Amino acid sequence: MGQALRIVKYLARDPKIGITFDGNKELKPAIFADASHAIHHDGQGQAGIVLSLGSGPINCRSFKLKMVTKTSSESELVALAKHAHTQYGGENS
Repeated sequence: MGQALRIVKYLARDPKIGITFDGNKELKPAIFADASHAIHHDGQGQAGIVLSLGSGPINCRSFKLKMVTKTSSESELVALAKHAHTQYGGENS
């Protein structure tokens, strides 16, 4: 809760802070992933996904992977496979 309050205080100092989109940039979707391998006690990793449209992010998520992977690269591929499917019209899981 302390971190959330810190963010709110930061944003309250300058109400003009926000996500902006460049009107001259093509609205092309992109998805990015980053992951840490085997950081939880059960051997599972943690991953994060950012979905952007044009010049700004439109969705961000951090989540624990539901399987044990062998490398961080494999963890990133698992995250991309799961969330690219759900972000681009697949089923939510």
